[in-house]
Amino acid sequence: MRLRLLVPALAAILLAYVGYWFYAAGRFEDRLRHWQQMPPAGIAGSVSDIAVGGFPFRLEARFTGLELTGTGSRHQWRLTAPHAVLTALPWRRHHMVLEVPDADIQGHVAWPYAGGTKRHDITAHATVMGASLRQRADGQIARLSIDLIGASGTAPSLLGGTFTARDLQFHMRTHQPDASDAGAPPTAGLTLPERLELVCRGRGIALRDAGLAVLGSAIETFTLVVGIDGDSLPARTPAVLARWREAGGTLAVKLLAIDWGPLSIEAEGDMALDEALRPIGAFVARGTGFNAALDELAADGDVAADAAQLARLALNAKAAQNDDGKTRLEVPVSLQDGYAYLGPVPLVPIGPVVAP
Repeated sequence: MRLRLLVPALAAILLAYVGYWFYAAGRFEDRLRHWQQMPPAGIAGSVSDIAVGGFPFRLEARFTGLELTGTGSRHQWRLTAPHAVLTALPWRRHHMVLEVPDADIQGHVAWPYAGGTKRHDITAHATVMGASLRQRADGQIARLSIDLIGASGTAPSLLGGTFTARDLQFHMRTHQPDASDAGAPPTAGLTLPERLELVCRGRGIALRDAGLAVLGSAIETFTLVVGIDGDSLPARTPAVLARWREAGGTLAVKLLAIDWGPLSIEAEGDMALDEALRPIGAFVARGTGFNAALDELAADGDVAADAAQLARLALNAKAAQNDDGKTRLEVPVSLQDGYAYLGPVPLVPIGPVVAP
């Protein structure tokens, strides 16, 4: 008797799931076509064909002739690929994974520096580009990850030439404000909540004919983890950044680690903005190869020779020997009054993060 009841029950469950899958697949395709016709502000996309499948356990959209573009006040980018696959689970449609073989990326960004802003053009190709997006119920981004495998490209004004990388990663996680945050004054706690976390990683980076390669052409590893705190996420305009600064907004550098030529360091610290919207902050850097790096920077003219000599004297006063014979240092790095200081020595000038 139980078996006779179990078989129809299982059949009903399977039929219900099949119906649900086709319903979810239809909604998935409608959502993609709606996004194509009415994309978010600053983003546009087009494909020559969309085919939805993946039954029974996935929702899979295969794109042919993918083209995505994005524009902002200081940036523009374009992604093209002959094919791409977007995958989601029927019961978790707010988490999507995109795989793009042979991805080509072009773009530019206006980067601030002491005298204003300068446009930097970038082109890149990835053997495989992977992306993962998690959205909240209101459609806002909760997490975004991008991974470029087998990357190569050019960035003339940033790197002075071409580059290759075994793996480049970018991760972003946003935090929703708690209901208790609403209406609270800026000083209602010891610290303001973290609104955004950014992670950048690179492995096996090679700089080809690059003007930036003063410490060598090979960067073994690079990691940067930062958190932006404040009552809101600041836009890159002078007025909004000034309000964010006045409300106590800070940027926490949780980890900066790099192995580049003679230099191997890890650093962490906190940063804010002064009244001129220049970075101010204090960091602690630990590692080896500081003296050799200063020699290379001074020889290339990036750091004045007298400043490099003073920095060496200050650093060597705190030097300690590792077991492998390398000199390991723990040194303070500060940003203030428009300069970056290594210990007490001003090394390079620093301008506002945005032009007035």
